[in-house]
Amino acid sequence: MYVVKRQMEAMAYALRMDSLLDARQEKRVRARLNDLYECGKQIGYLKDYEVDVPGAKYPKIDRLHLNSAKFKAMRKAPLQVSQGLPANVAESTSNGSSDIKMDEENQHEE
Repeated sequence: MYVVKRQMEAMAYALRMDSLLDARQEKRVRARLNDLYECGKQIGYLKDYEVDVPGAKYPKIDRLHLNSAKFKAMRKAPLQVSQGLPANVAESTSNGSSDIKMDEENQHEE
């Protein structure tokens, strides 16, 4: 299972919620992120998510448990020549950053 660990602010900036963060509307940002996480869970991209979990580096992080099967299927999909992305994820923003790690203890669930 892949796990993404990020601060709420980092997730909000990645999802282009800059204006809400700049206006210090943290409750609204949290509500929108929770809605997005729930949507991701409903459509099968997330197995689970946790918000405001104590982190090692930062006081609070969001932990997203990605559905490995869904992402493996994307990797096997044919590439679109014009975009260099699998056809079913042409809009994906995955950048392979170090905050996405394989959760070794849950690897047998796949």
